[in-house]
Amino acid sequence: MNEVVDALNRVYNTLESGFCQGTLAKDEFGVTVDPESPLAVKWCILGAIGIATDDRNMRLMLGQLITEQTVTSMSLFNDTHKKKEVLEVVDAARRKFAQQD
Repeated sequence: MNEVVDALNRVYNTLESGFCQGTLAKDEFGVTVDPESPLAVKWCILGAIGIATDDRNMRLMLGQLITEQTVTSMSLFNDTHKKKEVLEVVDAARRKFAQQD
């Protein structure tokens, strides 16, 4: 498995463990925290991408792959769709990239 699919898996697993809207990350009380904070327990799709990799180019690639699966921006999609739908978009990006590889 290559590093892009690995990173998409990390994004998916992060969102699956905790999903939020309107901010990059939240703690157990729903308070906004930095996505990399040890207090973070929920993330939006952008926050999940941010903690999936430190590589800026990889973050851009992940964003592009995921955005290709939506009809709008990632943040707007995240904030207007349910967790299940956001996970489906990440999974579609993961499958599409794996097919190209």
